[in-house]
Amino acid sequence: MPLRNRGTANRKIMIPWKGWTSIGKESSMVISRAKTIAEYAIRRWLVEQNFAMECFTLTMDGNTGILKDRQGDSLTMVYDPATRMVCVAED
Repeated sequence: MPLRNRGTANRKIMIPWKGWTSIGKESSMVISRAKTIAEYAIRRWLVEQNFAMECFTLTMDGNTGILKDRQGDSLTMVYDPATRMVCVAED
């Protein structure tokens, strides 16, 4: 169940990341391209949420990832290293 951070203008949905569990072989290929721990965590979270990564592009900027689909819609995610959680930012 997502935790909601209320009371700020730029709200975030806190979504727990399950940590370093094993995943399928096809998913590990997507994650193996990660260049940082933040990117690894975000890619791993996307795989666990059953995103079909071949339909999206992920752009990383530090601990922030922007996922875009073919129609131009986007989803912004932030990896928090202190809590080891991926947060989905709401606009």
